[in-house]
Amino acid sequence: MKFNEKLQTFGGYAMSEDVEFSHRVFLHFDTPLLVPSGGYVVHHEVPEARDRTDEKKIAMFFYNRYLVMQTASVRAPLWGRVAFSWNIMRRFLKMALRYGFRVTGKGFVLTVRQIHEDKKNKPSNKKTPKKELPR
Repeated sequence: MKFNEKLQTFGGYAMSEDVEFSHRVFLHFDTPLLVPSGGYVVHHEVPEARDRTDEKKIAMFFYNRYLVMQTASVRAPLWGRVAFSWNIMRRFLKMALRYGFRVTGKGFVLTVRQIHEDKKNKPSNKKTPKKELPR
């Protein structure tokens, strides 16, 4: 299993990648991810990505929350989506008050466009009808 690289769509680093990865491990093995008490983690910083506050960073926040919701709502689709919707509405309002409605709205629109693009490019599971050969 690997980290979801789509979490880096709007920025130089991924936000919430550890939560999303841990939940996928849990769903796959039906047991939580175990972290040893000894050892260390190397975390590479991308300071210019962390310090900026523009529509791309806001889009990264919303898009990453969407990707985490997709994984987290596998076991409880209804409650996962309800919790996600509540969280997004609450966070949108808080971000809009902090960074401005214009920047937050632009970030949200970028997220919605990316989600539609993902759905458009998603491979279909539907079987294509067999074409009859000409006689």
